[in-house]
Amino acid sequence: MTKIINFKNVTYTINNKVIIDNINLNIKKDGLLVLLGNNGAGKTTILKLMAGILIPTSGTINLSDMYTKQNNRIGFVFQKTIFLDRTVEENLFHALYCSMNAKNKENYIKLIQKELDQINMCHLLHEKAKNLSIGEQQIVSMIRSIIINPCILFCDEPTSNLDDNYKKIVENIIINMANKIKVIMITQDIDQANRLGEEKIVIKNGKLLN
Repeated sequence: MTKIINFKNVTYTINNKVIIDNINLNIKKDGLLVLLGNNGAGKTTILKLMAGILIPTSGTINLSDMYTKQNNRIGFVFQKTIFLDRTVEENLFHALYCSMNAKNKENYIKLIQKELDQINMCHLLHEKAKNLSIGEQQIVSMIRSIIINPCILFCDEPTSNLDDNYKKIVENIIINMANKIKVIMITQDIDQANRLGEEKIVIKNGKLLN
């Protein structure tokens, strides 16, 4: 079984407070992994360590060649969405430009329109991203993360505070992506974890319970 991320004795502390406590973990290449736990368990910290946003205080994190060489683009959906003060189209194009050095604007605009059309949201193309509803913002945030063709997708509680309609849309995007690349998702919803998670890891007080 190919591994994409390996944690060996990983600890992360802030101001002498242990957030992640001596974790050993192997993450396989394919499918959907759900990180499950209560607030303050350390889930987001682990996700950011996996993504390279944070560096461990001690221990090592090893990444496979396919993660570091073949395509080092990662998608990260944060729990709180942040957009440029621009339209949906301009926000998505900015992600493409920064990640893929988009030069043919016409082709990338077509790609953006295609992604929005797949979820019947093309009508939002020229709307200010910051003016969208919470559900619409999260959908656009998801598209922004996957439109760059990442090798791995990290999602930090992507359906929190969404109604059932938008939750279903986000879950379907996650399921579709997990058929193509590795997806690692945080949730506090046990039912959602059981419904979606091919693999589940429970985190409590910075430790893995399974």
